Amino acid sequence: MVPVFSARKRRVDDGPDEDIETEGERHLQTLAKKQLNTNISLHQQFAQHREFSGTSAFKPSVESLAGIVNLSEYQQLSETDARVEELGHFGLTEEEMKLQLKYDTNVKETKTTVSSFSVNPQVEKERLDAINKKINQKTSAYKTSDNFADVRCVTRHEIDLERAISSTNPDGQKLSNILIKQKEYEKSNPLSMVPDLMTEIDSKIKDQICEKRKERKRLRKKSKVDNLHVNQTLDSDQNNSIQLHHYNSEKESQNILCDEKISSESGDDVSDVFIGPLPKPVPEQRGRKEICYNVKPIPEQCIISNRLSVDDIIQISKFENYTPGEINNVLYLKNLHSNVTQEDLIALFGRFQQKDEPIIVYKLMSGRMRGQAFITFPDETISKKALELVNGYQLYGKPIIIQYGKKQ
Repeated sequence: MVPVFSARKRRVDDGPDEDIETEGERHLQTLAKKQLNTNISLHQQFAQHREFSGTSAFKPSVESLAGIVNLSEYQQLSETDARVEELGHFGLTEEEMKLQLKYDTNVKETKTTVSSFSVNPQVEKERLDAINKKINQKTSAYKTSDNFADVRCVTRHEIDLERAISSTNPDGQKLSNILIKQKEYEKSNPLSMVPDLMTEIDSKIKDQICEKRKERKRLRKKSKVDNLHVNQTLDSDQNNSIQLHHYNSEKESQNILCDEKISSESGDDVSDVFIGPLPKPVPEQRGRKEICYNVKPIPEQCIISNRLSVDDIIQISKFENYTPGEINNVLYLKNLHSNVTQEDLIALFGRFQQKDEPIIVYKLMSGRMRGQAFITFPDETISKKALELVNGYQLYGKPIIIQYGKKQ
């Protein structure tokens, strides 16, 4: 029986994407394993050390010249110094440099022998060949670009494979992001790198400008918040402030004292005193409180004789731009002394309290707004009289500066 295959294409279900390890991920794993590997011997650790050519102190012989020297001799010494400095960059020892200079100048030294190898010409030739080999190795090393430690060289074929894998694996990190690319410039034209440098400088300048703009916006926002805090003090006063008012009622206080004296002199018997359960304490009311102060007002003549005029206030450098502002029923007091209390404000403005009018509200600020206060009067007429009387009064040695509050 011959099996029959269907001509229709079979549908293959798409399975989960295969997690393909890229070259960059493999290289990172290798570096991580090397970093975390603790099972390493001392010999292996020393084998990883790198050798660097030792430093040599170059002292030009031209600096040690003294007396009169011919120009030709000076030029010859300067050329010899330049050659010695060049040979020192190739990592040659002092003995090797002397031997190379002897070979370059074809002059035999008569005072001292250069080295033990100068006796045999064949040995000297081998030594010169070794020196030339070292010079050629250093020259080729200078021509090649510097490579970082543990940087892996990738061929073009491997880069193409990496790109093909990365296209199917968007979450994987591309190897091209790991490699460090350095643009090559023409050595004959040093100005070829100027456009890139200008672009880099422009980007740094733009970043600095953006940071300064953000800082200015932050400061501007902070100043707006402070201004709003000043303007909203009247709203907060309706909910949280303590209403302080003064009633010029010396007669009532005297009557209370007289009643207490009469009750004490009546001599009632103890049997007439009612003994029973104590009354329940009245619950404390939250929110606005009314506190009455029996404060003696400051005489008006004393205020007038100890206050500054508007011209005197303007003469102060801090308040040279002083203006009362637009008239309203709220007075804004500033430049207050730190010892000023609510009683002091009542002693100044309590005279403007009318019996049948709404009470005057005092708001003495604290914290960051220390030295400022707000006083709310029933109407604009009373606030105008209060400003004209008290503005510039020197309380505790500091003049009170009064302005009309800002309207909401």
